[in-house]
Amino acid sequence: MTSSDQCDVTVEVIDRNDHVPQFVFPSDVNHTVFVSPRVVVGERLAKLEAEDSDLGNNANLTFFIDDDEYQLGLGVEPTSGLLISQYNEPIKSSDQKLLAI
Repeated sequence: MTSSDQCDVTVEVIDRNDHVPQFVFPSDVNHTVFVSPRVVVGERLAKLEAEDSDLGNNANLTFFIDDDEYQLGLGVEPTSGLLISQYNEPIKSSDQKLLAI
């Protein structure tokens, strides 16, 4: 003997990770950070800023720099976006570093 019941179930998707974060800084018109030749390790250089239109956990941002290839001498605090110096030697005026976002 078998029995069966039937019911309607409504599933509401509250949010999904469907928005790409947009950087406020650096932007297309403001993307340069000037660094003093006397910068020291750990000095704050700039604050990366981004916005995400997702909701809840999908809106959480984590900043990082993949620096294995270029050795930029830069670090970033993951939650605040603070760009910090990791230079171990004085910067020459001819040095130019490019960080692609």
